[in-house]
Amino acid sequence: MSNAMERAPDLRRLRALAAAMGEPVENLARLAAAQWLGVEVTEVPVDSDEWLAVRVPPGLDEQGRERLRRMAVDLARHMET
Repeated sequence: MSNAMERAPDLRRLRALAAAMGEPVENLARLAAAQWLGVEVTEVPVDSDEWLAVRVPPGLDEQGRERLRRMAVDLARHMET
């Protein structure tokens, strides 16, 4: 018998884990995406109560990450009009 999960946890399980750990569910969803999908996601704040989730290309350095954040914010601004 193995303790490994064969598939990513569904949202119900992520919510339960987040509540038990006292963490926002978004943090656990981001970690699950990294673990099961090999995808790194960063949150880009757009407004006081809005944010975008953006996939970060593998191997992107910090300068590239900052550029990606700026591009995401710019895109969000253009979508508001």
